[in-house]
Amino acid sequence: MADYAFLELPVNICGRFVQLPDHENKSYLMYLDDVIRCCLPLVFEGLGYDKYEAYAFKFTRDAEMEIDNDLRTGTLQKISKGVKSRKKGEPLRVIYDNNMPKDLLKRVLKKLELDSLDTVIESGRYQNHKDLMRFPDCGHSNLKYPKWPPILKKELDGPESLLKKIQEKDRFIHVPYHNFDSFIRVLQEAAVSKQVTSIKITLYRLAKESKVVKALIGAARNGKKVTVVIELLARFDEASNINWSKKMQDAGIKVIFGVEGLKVHSKITHIEMKSGPDIACISTGNFHEGNARMYTDCMLMTAYPKIVKDVNQVFEFIERPYTQIRFKELLVSPNEMKNKFVTLINNEIKNKKAGKPAYIKIKINHITDPIMVEKLYEASEAGVDIDLVVRGNCSLITNVPMSAHTSGFMHHRPLSGTFTYFHLRQRRRRKDILRFCRLDASQPGSPH
Repeated sequence: MADYAFLELPVNICGRFVQLPDHENKSYLMYLDDVIRCCLPLVFEGLGYDKYEAYAFKFTRDAEMEIDNDLRTGTLQKISKGVKSRKKGEPLRVIYDNNMPKDLLKRVLKKLELDSLDTVIESGRYQNHKDLMRFPDCGHSNLKYPKWPPILKKELDGPESLLKKIQEKDRFIHVPYHNFDSFIRVLQEAAVSKQVTSIKITLYRLAKESKVVKALIGAARNGKKVTVVIELLARFDEASNINWSKKMQDAGIKVIFGVEGLKVHSKITHIEMKSGPDIACISTGNFHEGNARMYTDCMLMTAYPKIVKDVNQVFEFIERPYTQIRFKELLVSPNEMKNKFVTLINNEIKNKKAGKPAYIKIKINHITDPIMVEKLYEASEAGVDIDLVVRGNCSLITNVPMSAHTSGFMHHRPLSGTFTYFHLRQRRRRKDILRFCRLDASQPGSPH
């Protein structure tokens, strides 16, 4: 007779790897999974079992939040409630040890209430290989790549005012190669400068000890008018953003929780000056010190009037969503961004047909929009060279014969040029489990 128990790996407490004593100048490590396997007799000591088997699996929950429409409930309360509801999300995917007995697998699937439409994948003994990113070096620095410290650009260093430098000339940083502290210094200077009257900024994800927020709070305490647009529906950062929102509101900052029906994903800053032109900062990445050390992103700091005006108008649109605003320099979604991209692609198609150089290079997070996918296929068929750097989901397929797509909105056609597919980012909540242990009882009536 077999009994079963369900154990969760305590990865958050002690990590995924256990370092053993060194021997003869060699380092030894074990998976936490195997440590628990070896210790199962101790875990179930006194329960009368004489044989133990353990098999690993992990499951993925639906991370979509349930947001109620109760008008009596404020935005913060709705999101807070939604974050809690995520813990009860339905399991959608299971990855399991391929040596797991069939009866145990059936029990796991029944426990998780999975059906034929969900994803069930057999794997090896260990899952959640993301933990390998935190594999201990055991003091063997020779096995690691040398660290590249970010460069502090000379033009952004020194005692001179960065605000004045930006007013004189456009400034540009490329993180993580350039130091993100240059932007932090801009905010810190704006917080204390007598020439600054107001600061407006959009925030999507924030560092745990955000210098950005601390600079904004300092600005508000110094009498500056500070407006922050914070996106509460930043996936998996909702709770953090709620906490920061409360702190900023307590400091006298005007906090706007995005636009209903839209996700504010832009990363922009507007600094209003008493003398000289106003300043705008436009970034491809979050104003997040941790992200700036990991992801490649660009930031333009400029006083060019047309761009600064557009940036300020974005904030006007957010504060008054029904205002009719036309942007001259910026591509703003959902207003006109897609149409402009289509126009640009069409221009390259025309150039190719006219015998002119034609080339498209895209660095993007996702490409899933049917119109954009179809348009890129059209450009490729016209002979336009296309280079793609895609971080996440991609609906484009390369180097396959033409065949009708089942959805009917596009055809699978070869895409010319270079295609770089970095990784598919799992956007749903993951759970690390050691999972069901099968316990063979030495006596009947043993507890489950």
